Amino acid sequence: MQAYATQEILKKNNYEVELIDYYPKRYTKIGMLRKVKNQNKYLKKSFILRLIARIIIFPSYCLRFKTFNKFVKKHLNLSKQQYRNYDELKEQLPYNDIYVTGSDQVWNSSWNDGIDECLFLNFPNIKKKIAYAASFGKSHLDDNEKKLLKSFCQNITIFHLEK
Repeated sequence: MQAYATQEILKKNNYEVELIDYYPKRYTKIGMLRKVKNQNKYLKKSFILRLIARIIIFPSYCLRFKTFNKFVKKHLNLSKQQYRNYDELKEQLPYNDIYVTGSDQVWNSSWNDGIDECLFLNFPNIKKKIAYAASFGKSHLDDNEKKLLKSFCQNITIFHLEK
């Protein structure tokens, strides 16, 4: 939803917008189902309870993904190619004048199964990188994250549109 809102505000301000169709495994139905249930402290302890919970909620996840994907196809101006990981994007990054990243928790290493360089626009030869409403989604960064994230964020501009 935030990608759609960002797309629309940029279009409203006369920017031509193309969203890079970045879809790593963790965003798939199975990846999300695994992640959500593994974060529950009670279900972490029991494989049987985890399995039962996954079986119960899987149909609702399928409906949710079907609805979401229908919205994406109808409303988002996605790149023709879909990318699954950093290496694919690094090798075939679509050319644009400006690259924008952002959304709530876009830089949250817990949610992203580690630091995802794609979401920091950490690609060679990108001159203009902008963060729009980007956040870490947490109040504390691990010590091992701080140095790496500082280098990733150094060349990113904070973006603000006037009303």
